[in-house]
Order: sequence, then C-alpha cells, then structure tokens
Amino acid sequence: MDRVRRSTPHPSNYRAATVSNFDDNVRDTSVQTTRQPSMKPVSVSQASITDDALMSGELQASSEPIDAQYNGEPVAEDVNAAQLNDGKSEDGMGFGLYQQFYKTPITIKFGDKLDEECIVHLELLSRYSSQIQRTFKNAQILHEQYAAARLLRLELKELQPPACATDAFTGSHKDDLIQKAHTLIMKCHSSYPLVLYRDQVRERIEKAIDVLFQDDRCFKVPPSKAGFKRKDFPCAEVRNRLQLLFPQLFQKIVYELLVSLLKVKKKELKAAEKDHVKAAAQGKIFLPKFDRRTIEFFMFWLYTREFRFEDAHQLCKLHTLAEELGVRDLAATCLSRLSNAHLSTIELAYANGYDLKGLLDGSASKLFKQGIQDGSTDGLADAATAVFRYVLIEKGPSEAIQELVLEAVADSRDFGLYLELIEPALNRKALARLLQKMFKRTKKRQPAPRDTKVKSEISSAEKSDDVPDSDSEPDLDSGIGR
Repeated sequence: MDRVRRSTPHPSNYRAATVSNFDDNVRDTSVQTTRQPSMKPVSVSQASITDDALMSGELQASSEPIDAQYNGEPVAEDVNAAQLNDGKSEDGMGFGLYQQFYKTPITIKFGDKLDEECIVHLELLSRYSSQIQRTFKNAQILHEQYAAARLLRLELKELQPPACATDAFTGSHKDDLIQKAHTLIMKCHSSYPLVLYRDQVRERIEKAIDVLFQDDRCFKVPPSKAGFKRKDFPCAEVRNRLQLLFPQLFQKIVYELLVSLLKVKKKELKAAEKDHVKAAAQGKIFLPKFDRRTIEFFMFWLYTREFRFEDAHQLCKLHTLAEELGVRDLAATCLSRLSNAHLSTIELAYANGYDLKGLLDGSASKLFKQGIQDGSTDGLADAATAVFRYVLIEKGPSEAIQELVLEAVADSRDFGLYLELIEPALNRKALARLLQKMFKRTKKRQPAPRDTKVKSEISSAEKSDDVPDSDSEPDLDSGIGR
C-alpha cells in the first residue's frame, strides 16, 4: 500500500506522548511516554498559558542531557519496525528496544504560523538522521544553560506573589526569605547561565538597586547620619550596596530581575524559530514550510516504516521534508518513485505526439485521466506536471527534484519553454546549470527522455565530436540577466 486515497488512519488516533514538563510552572520532570506520537495539532488557545505567558514549551529543569538516553552510537540496522512498534520480539529483547527508542519526547512545530505541533521521540528520529543527532548534541551545552536559567526563574517566582505575600519579608520567615533573595540576586549578577545575556542581566540588577540607592528612605541608616557618601559605593558593588538597604526591599529588586529574565526567555523562544541549535536546546524542531498532512505521512513512516502518500505533489513535499530533517532513507524512496513516474509520464506524452509544453499546459491530460480515475497509476499519473509545478511555484525545492525539471527541459531543447516558463522562476545558479545542459543538446534531434538517474551528469554517449568540449564552452553564467 504505497498510496492512500483519503483513508489513511489518522495519526491522532495514536496514544499521546504528552510533554507537560517543559513549562516554568511544572515541577515534576518525569515524562510518561507511549510508543506512538500525538499528531493532533495543538492550537494556541489550547496550549497551557503560564503566568508569564512567554515561552511555553520550555525545557525540563533537570540537568540531564536532552539526548542522555541516546549516546550517539549507530543502532543495529536489523532492528525492524515490527520490533519497535510491538515492543516485543522472539528473543525477549523487545522491551529493551522499546526503552531505547522512546525515551526523549521532543516537539515538532509546523504550519505557516507554527501554531500546530506534534510529539516525536528523539532517539527514533536520530536513528534515521545523523543530522538531527548532531544538531541535538551541538545543543547540549545550551540545553543545560536553559535548564539552569529556568531553575533561577522558578526560585525567583517563589519570592513573588502569589507564592510569597508582599508582607512576607517582614514576617516570621523574613530571615530565610531575605537570605534566599540575596543569594539569587548575587548569583544572577555574577554568573547568569546564558552567557549572551550575562551583561544585560547584570546591568538590570545594578540599575534596580541604584534606583533604591538614590532614595534616603531605602537605607537602614541614611548616608547623612551614617557618615558615608554614595559615590563611595559604585553600581558594580552590588553586595556592599545591598548591605546598606532595608532587606525588605529585596523583593522589589527580585521583581525587576524576574521581569528581565522573562524578556530573555521570550527573546530566546523567538530566536529558536530560525536557529536549529537553539530550537534543539529547547527540545523543538521548527518546520514552518510544511503542512499537517505532510507531517502525518512522515510520522507514519517513522513509526511504522510504511511508505504512503496521496499524489505526486504530496510526494514532492514529503521528499523535501525528509531532506530537511536529513532522513536519507525516506528521501531516497520518495525520489526513486517520483523520478520513475516523472520520466514515464514524459515518455508517454512523447509517444503520443505531445511535446513537453503540451504536457505541461494540459493538452495531454486525457492520456492520464483514466489512470487517475481508476487508481491504476498509484496517484502519479500527473507526476511530471506536479514536479514542474512544485519546482516553479513552490519556491525552495530540493536540488534533486529541481534536477528532474532541468533534465526534462534540457532534453526537450525548447528555448521557447525556457524563456516563457523556466527563466522567470529559477534562480541564477539553477539557470546556469540548465543552460549548460541545453547547450550540450542543441545539435541533436529531440529524443524521448532518457531513463537516467537523478543528478547524473551528461552520459559519455552525448560527448560526441559534434558537441564542444567543456573546455571550449562559453561562460553561460555571465549571460543570465538575473
């Protein structure tokens, strides 16, 4: 069952692997996971809203590495999908495999607005993608910094309402609270975990203290009576300044500090949308270019190893997603099916008297209509049209899919098609490659499409005496007016 028409079992039926411990307000860092991911998108309104409402989906407070359960060693390739999904095997080792591949849930956020999400297990994804494995390992130090920063915020919140009343610093437990506040202020001032923001946090603390330091009412003993001058205590001497102020005012300093840390938190969340390492450190992968259906087919393959798609356009998107995540096995499968169908479609059109332009403008659609209706073409009857549309309209296709278009246009040697359709849509680098290919074919009669591999270079048969050597070819790159 390579293709599914609209009857694909919806992955939202899978039991959810919830991750509620990525939030400042959640204390328990234990995560109960199941074998399958939750694919029911979570809308913004459904997400839990914390009191700071700035960075939902943050990392666990635990200092345990996000990939601590995956040591990066290659997993035995003879582990099949049945063993992974059933959690058992004939030798009784299934439960061990289950534990090995389903330990660390991470979040994939997708959609144009990144307002949908699903859970996937890092160990399983890393098994098929060395790229993901490297990214999360590179994010390990930052992950630990995030965890330490989160712990600081949690402790600071305990000194603010509603956890701590405004008059608590004058109550029976004031000494403990004052000592805790003093310790946290000094810790953030000297060694805030996120190095990039350390100076910013330090300046915020010094400014908050300086505001109090300019008011005589904030001193235990006013400077005029104590016999000291403010200039003798510069802003950087935080510890000495705190000793002169009423300890009850520490709560106000803590508030200003917490506001600053929450701004850092919000900024890091936004930055993670464009920074793979920061996203990994937060336990996330951002895929704004992909829709829900493409993610579903990817997740279905990942957890069951069943290859499914709806049509050629969907297959193009699935291939691009696989390449984006570095899942080479799936990308190769997608490209193989797509390439074969693409070439077969063009060959059929040529055999029935249509040129490439006729195929693309719909003139040859009747050749494929019956195949689409009865399903005999596996949803790929319009593969060539879908591939061209994907490359020319959906910007940023993979180079492998783009190569299918370049080879087809070069084989057609239709410069009219090139000028009308191709030249306005492709970037300069792709156009240079296409013109090189077309130049090498200009002195030959139009053949049927060659059954060649994607990304293959010009075959030795084409390097005849009639075709100029590569050394004598003009600089086509300089002739592109783009």
